Amino acid sequence: MSRIILPDILESTWEDSAGIMREFRTTSYCQKVLNLYGKLRTEELYQSSLHGQGHIERVILLGGVLAWKESLPDLETSMLLAACAYHDIGRIDDGVDREHGLRSARRMEAIGLLGDSLDIPAKYRPVIYAAVASHCIYTTEQPKMLKMFGVKELQVPRFLTLSTLLNSADRLDRVRLGDLDPAHLGGGTARELVDFAEELYSEYQCRL
Repeated sequence: MSRIILPDILESTWEDSAGIMREFRTTSYCQKVLNLYGKLRTEELYQSSLHGQGHIERVILLGGVLAWKESLPDLETSMLLAACAYHDIGRIDDGVDREHGLRSARRMEAIGLLGDSLDIPAKYRPVIYAAVASHCIYTTEQPKMLKMFGVKELQVPRFLTLSTLLNSADRLDRVRLGDLDPAHLGGGTARELVDFAEELYSEYQCRL
């Protein structure tokens, strides 16, 4: 897969039952999501029907909707969308793999994914790397990732916000696996999007 499908959905008349998409289309967050799709390096994504491009496209949109619902500032929204876009590029299979987040972060760093098309300022990149590295590990291991990527103490609150929203966006797309447990989502905002995630997945599948 290389053709990106979600811009077609965003620019169509498709509506979810709660009207979330109708409202989201009127926001600057929607434009940021569309801009990222235009820059997405699909050749770098893990090739899989479970964790590949389709999953990434949906997680980007779910991250954008969460950013909107949480009134995330512009910079943090860009950081979150970048993390959503490349959080699985370190995967080597579709199984349970608590190391793939770290491999993804290292690969992002090695090939400069945040510095060319996405243009995230260098001083904020360690926060993104640490969030990506942390998205598949236990929270007790997060301090190790913060230290590994040199995240400064003042940046820890930003990391916590980014990490929570990335995890929520990623978990919301577990609707594709049929095992989403709302109790594992980061907070009330994410739990309000379960039906939206299910309807989005269904519409996405219809357009393949």
